[in-house]
Amino acid sequence: MPFSIKLTIVSSIFIILIHSIFYHVDATFSTATYPSVTPKPKSIKRHFKTISRVKPANININIAEGCHISVTSVVTSGAKRVFDSMTNNIKVGETLPYLKVKLPPLVNTTNPALKFLSNVNDNTPFFNTLNIVIKNTDGTVRADTLGSMEEDYTLNLDTESGTLEALTWVGALRGLETLSQLIVYTGEGFLLPNLPIEIEDAPRFKWRGVLLDTARHYFDIESIEKVIETMAFVKLNVLHWHIVDSQSFPYDSHIFPDLAKYGSYSYPKLIYTQDQIKNLIQYSLERGIRLVPEFDLPGHTASWGFSKSMENVITHCFDYVEGNSGGVMERAINVISMDVTQENIDQIVTKLLSEVLDLFQDPYIHLGGDEVMPKCWNSIPRIVKFAKEHKEIGSVSKLQAWFTKKILNYVVNEKNRLPILWEEAYDAGSLDEHKEAVVNLWKSFDDLENATRDGHDIIVSFGAYMDRQSPLGPVFKDKKTGHWMYQSTWTDMYDDIYNMNFSNNVIGGEISSWDENADFLNIETRIFQRGNAVAERLWSIGDSSAFDINNARIRLAEFRCKTVRRGSLYIGPMMPDYCDTYNFASDKNNGNNCPSDIPSHGNNILLISLVVIFGLSTLFLSFFIFCSNGGKQQTPASLFLDTSNNIQGGDGSRDSSYRQIVDDDGIDGDIL
Repeated sequence: MPFSIKLTIVSSIFIILIHSIFYHVDATFSTATYPSVTPKPKSIKRHFKTISRVKPANININIAEGCHISVTSVVTSGAKRVFDSMTNNIKVGETLPYLKVKLPPLVNTTNPALKFLSNVNDNTPFFNTLNIVIKNTDGTVRADTLGSMEEDYTLNLDTESGTLEALTWVGALRGLETLSQLIVYTGEGFLLPNLPIEIEDAPRFKWRGVLLDTARHYFDIESIEKVIETMAFVKLNVLHWHIVDSQSFPYDSHIFPDLAKYGSYSYPKLIYTQDQIKNLIQYSLERGIRLVPEFDLPGHTASWGFSKSMENVITHCFDYVEGNSGGVMERAINVISMDVTQENIDQIVTKLLSEVLDLFQDPYIHLGGDEVMPKCWNSIPRIVKFAKEHKEIGSVSKLQAWFTKKILNYVVNEKNRLPILWEEAYDAGSLDEHKEAVVNLWKSFDDLENATRDGHDIIVSFGAYMDRQSPLGPVFKDKKTGHWMYQSTWTDMYDDIYNMNFSNNVIGGEISSWDENADFLNIETRIFQRGNAVAERLWSIGDSSAFDINNARIRLAEFRCKTVRRGSLYIGPMMPDYCDTYNFASDKNNGNNCPSDIPSHGNNILLISLVVIFGLSTLFLSFFIFCSNGGKQQTPASLFLDTSNNIQGGDGSRDSSYRQIVDDDGIDGDIL
């Protein structure tokens, strides 16, 4: 082939490549998949026949007659909350990530929503009515029955109206969240594309939780509400509130006021009053989210004994703690346990739990039971003697089970509640007499088979500890995990831990945030940056083939931008991308000073300049190579075109520019 033809081909390829950088809407945002829904619904069908304009705040909500007034009220206010959040926070550009990964400074800023505008004109109809049908008309909005509410729903959308059907009011709330993600913002208005749309959805697990630790750092009520609000976005439904621990006791007990007065970081400023807790329970309930407290027993209880009146509640193994602290006393006090040999300890604990259970209405309560250190008890001769003299105990190693069984008898038999305990309590034999107790796995899956055989329900927290760089560790099930790159560690959780086929006694899982190094400033990123990936696997039904990692990257990044748009300002990105919501926080008090899009003529000038520069450079380079090789014809294409790159989009298509730049095996992580 003549050299001139080769050069023409290479030049054409380069021009096409440059054009795609500035003009092409990436195939990862094809009309078949954008806008996406996170978590993935059980099934979604888009028919691509019509498109509608939308004014979210003006959608007319019709709830079928027959529902309890509390149900009608919570669903109506839920719809208003969802749709208002889509519009009230608009300060800049478009709600989406720009995921075309390009070599800097060639950054794509094309809004995928704009592709729909060519089909919109003054005659385009408005989607203005949503009919909601709740089949269980006997249901009421109550915290004590929330856990039994089915969350299934179907959503059928047409040009001007749609129907949301759900078994319960909770399912209706989940469907409203899905609808909010199908509406796109163009920078000028809202559109509902790809109509008609049919969705059928239901959760994989009934327990989809977030553990929030407010003992290591205090979170004000507004910060906790923000966590709850974002949980609703991603269809999580249990806030596991680890309210007290060794470091502080912010729960304001009326029966034992000294616990918070001396145990909180600052009294009365940094406490949770019972009125605040009641309001928070109601706030959660209105979003279909359960509030389950944890009062860890008998370990992690140093703060119980910070006052003179309660100092004998804890074991005074201070010499042991100091000798084994390594100088980190604020963490070392975790090993201080209750002195379960004190004569009145049972009465103190049950009185406090009675108050707590009267306040929190959920059927479940978490009673901890983790990391109880017998060496603390062994350092006190009186406790060692007590254990040996009581035949039903026999040794210090049996103290935990002996004490916990008494507390469980009270919680189950007298208060009619269901206890949850960490796996160490199961290992210690604390649950032998209570098969209804739930085992919370956090260290490994070693107890999964045995606890299942013994008839316990199970909650899986293992592998989703957000305070850890690599929650799964370096190896899981003989597979190398534990990506070195932080931005890739979510894939371990998404692709490994919740990719397993669990038995029916596994009622769900949790995203755990132990907050030694998190407070209200970074808690949203701590939980939801990687936790959204876990949330999808807890909700979405399907075999492993339905959860492609590259597809998930794009949907999760798009979803994150939507949550930022709706007010969750501090959730960090999943990957290199661009969200036009970044200026939202700075614009809050400065009016709507939106940055303008790059004018098209600017792109034209840049494109022409690059083409001219390329053309001249190619001619010079070709002439140089031609001369230096004795007049032999060779093409310089291999110098700047890497045809071996595996270009693959989130939907697996070969025409996508979403490029895997570095092989994962090469750096134990990836760039995307």
